[in-house]
Amino acid sequence: MPLPPAFLSKHATVRILERFRVPPDKLTALMNAGLGKRIGASTESNLIHRLLWSPEDNNLLVAIQDVVSGTVLTVLTLEMYKRDYAVNLSENRVLHVINQMVHAEHIPTAMWRPGDPQEYVTVHAHITAIKTPVALGRWTGIVCSPDLSQLGRSLEFWAWVAQRLEGKRYAVESLMRVEARFTGGRNCEVPYHASGEATRLNS
Repeated sequence: MPLPPAFLSKHATVRILERFRVPPDKLTALMNAGLGKRIGASTESNLIHRLLWSPEDNNLLVAIQDVVSGTVLTVLTLEMYKRDYAVNLSENRVLHVINQMVHAEHIPTAMWRPGDPQEYVTVHAHITAIKTPVALGRWTGIVCSPDLSQLGRSLEFWAWVAQRLEGKRYAVESLMRVEARFTGGRNCEVPYHASGEATRLNS
């Protein structure tokens, strides 16, 4: 269920100005862009805990938000949150938030790390004589770089593309180009990197 638009209570605004360098309006913009990861909830209330990355602070923070009204009641530093809810800060959750910010181009690509189990790549094919791209689905194989053009070096990826095309009754020879994107990221063209050991796309 999507969250309502986030807006800051007076208390939350004061705490942000006291504790962080990120401007309050920038933080709400990040939240309303769907960034962050829900990592917990307050017992018997409508409050959730959202883990976010602040580019200005170069660190994580946690916003406590009412899921009904969208009101952000307060914002905690990571150290504050760890005192009571350290169990919620799993490595996978932290990895997901950081990679998410890389895809949204808010932090450098050098901060991206492989291994996020919730990260996936959506792939589209451009076919001759068809104006609109054909959705091939989600590539769930290995992704070694935030630069998705590097998928073009993977024979497994191209075998998957060929299989998906054939499953949709398109000839592999009709393929003009392929684009891929992370959730929240831009489309990236995936060129076919032929090598001496590479097999033909339609083999």
